Amino acid sequence: MAMHYKILDNNTVEIFYDNADEPSLSQPTYPNGDAFIDKADATAWALLYIASVEDETAPFAPSKPGELGKQKPTEEEISYGLRLLRGEI
Repeated sequence: MAMHYKILDNNTVEIFYDNADEPSLSQPTYPNGDAFIDKADATAWALLYIASVEDETAPFAPSKPGELGKQKPTEEEISYGLRLLRGEI
């Protein structure tokens, strides 16, 4: 999956899948609502977001400024959580 991004004049991040003309994600701020500081900040977030989608081992993109990306749960953690939800444990 070839993803790319575009940073608009207002620092909104647009993420595109493959050769799509329309963005699949338009992110005007960090997920928590804080503004991207500048184009470099928005670009860094876009690159981390794309890495998190394209690489199973990459952390999730940060949800707020200054935060490191959160590690994705392992298969074991997901399995445990599902068993817990089902009342199997």
